[in-house]
Amino acid sequence: MAEAVSKNQLKAVLLGGTGACGKLLLIEMLRSNNFSEITSLGRRKVTLPDDIKDINLEDEEVSGRLKQPIVGIHNGYKLTEPKWTFALYLKIRSVDFSSLV
Repeated sequence: MAEAVSKNQLKAVLLGGTGACGKLLLIEMLRSNNFSEITSLGRRKVTLPDDIKDINLEDEEVSGRLKQPIVGIHNGYKLTEPKWTFALYLKIRSVDFSSLV
């Protein structure tokens, strides 16, 4: 049986964070106090629209709350993590979100 996790200790993995829906979901997770760690897995790092002023992705990464490993190769993007770590990220989370279509 899975252990109960308090809301402010949730660890999330997000697939598709660079797309329109995934980006909105990431913004809401970062604004929430329920997540202690958010990992956005993708072929590139997420960038936020200019009108989002209350979130600084660099600060979130430096604090360790946001992780953005590059886990796929597409059009010349290079992996920052070995391929097998994709499965490892899915094992250490509390919740998963996918906005892949």
